[in-house]
Amino acid sequence: MSAHLEARDLTIALRGGNLLVDRLSFDLAPGRTLGLVGESGSGKSLTALALLGLLSEERFEVAGHLRILGEEPRDWRRLRGKVIAMVFQEPRLALNPRMAVGRQIAEVLELHRGLPRGEAARGAAHWLDRVGIAAARAGDVPATFSGGMLQRICIAMALAAGPRILVADEPTTALDTTVQAQVLDLVANLQRELGLAVLLVTHDLPLAAQRCDDLLVIYAGRPMESGPTARVLGHPRHRYTEALIACARFPREAGAPLAAIPGQVPLVTPQAIPPCVFADRCAAARDDCLSRPYTWFPEGHACFHPPGEAP
Repeated sequence: MSAHLEARDLTIALRGGNLLVDRLSFDLAPGRTLGLVGESGSGKSLTALALLGLLSEERFEVAGHLRILGEEPRDWRRLRGKVIAMVFQEPRLALNPRMAVGRQIAEVLELHRGLPRGEAARGAAHWLDRVGIAAARAGDVPATFSGGMLQRICIAMALAAGPRILVADEPTTALDTTVQAQVLDLVANLQRELGLAVLLVTHDLPLAAQRCDDLLVIYAGRPMESGPTARVLGHPRHRYTEALIACARFPREAGAPLAAIPGQVPLVTPQAIPPCVFADRCAAARDDCLSRPYTWFPEGHACFHPPGEAP
């Protein structure tokens, strides 16, 4: 089955400034979830926003090729909500605090499906019920709901117009563990029912291990490794992936120190892009990591000296 979304060499830079995302390529296929993982500052959320045409043209330059349902996006206003939709990290900021939640969902149906006001209101009640919220609460404002319920409402808004692609940007970061599972179970159930292609943006590797079919690991905006989740986490082929796994490993032996990657994600300028952007934080780095040109290997990684390789 063909991909709902294809991104090739997606590149994002500040106008006249730093390179933020460098040549990302991936597909989003129906019924599958791709996890976009990496530390904070790796360019994950920028990538998500670029897929919906939400980056300011005054601040950002976006290059590369993007196809949605086989076509290049031209009218973002028509596509957003109807074909591709997004669930944001903080639901309280994504909703109008003064408007009833049912009305906010109804507006999506009026705009993208052309429903009259009464039918849209009934559709909003239906979607509230589908995400586990009583339709009787359609007239309530966001302040009367918990964080988990608000995220359910945002999911209802995102899916009400019947999009084929869902981008979820850290959708459970602000929620406790139990509510996280409930929200992600809801997304998974709706994905199976509707055949959605899902991009899950997260820095939580254990969560990605449980919820994603495939992973794309990025660092400083550059692809480090990609492939089926079981392979990437079970047999990592990039030192950065290996380091992330070490930091996320749980449970640990009593008294064992927390693993950490020294240093921080760098800002990269187009004029000074090192061959391996992770080399200065990598315990296995060698001289050629800073001299050989960046290379994406057929095995699905960009590491000159992958884990398990003989010295």
